[in-house]
Amino acid sequence: MSLVYGEQRVRSPRLAKYLEKVRKEDARRFVGEVAELVRTFLTGAVVRETVDNFDGVSMARANGQSIGDVDVLSVRSDYREILLLECKDILQGYLRAMSGASSRFLKTLLKHAQERQAWVESNLGLVLTALGCPVQEQDGWTITSKDRSRISGFWFRSSENSRSRS
Repeated sequence: MSLVYGEQRVRSPRLAKYLEKVRKEDARRFVGEVAELVRTFLTGAVVRETVDNFDGVSMARANGQSIGDVDVLSVRSDYREILLLECKDILQGYLRAMSGASSRFLKTLLKHAQERQAWVESNLGLVLTALGCPVQEQDGWTITSKDRSRISGFWFRSSENSRSRS
């Protein structure tokens, strides 16, 4: 049997399907843990998990191609702040690095995170309305994109991109 978990190189289609199911469930749990931390520490924030559309409008490029989802999205109207969190498992990245796929993978992740942040900035009114936040003015909001990563239960901040609308 040939098996590389990070890349899921397996000979058995059933095993590949099972490993993908396990990976997705683990990722879903991790996103839930991060969202719960945000709810705990950012009192009063509107927090959503795995957000890929706002009132039926998908985050997409001009050509209609999807730019994916935001793992955890938090809005604090009183601070005029939106936080976009990407949650990744570093072990997965390490395994990809061992297989030689990490550079392309990481560049793609960063590009998509930047595209999602730009999309939220461009569609701020829609985003706020869909999340039930009052939309008096769209100026003065800070939209921050960060990623949260973990290695065996330890979390750390690995990157941040923040822009203010004024």
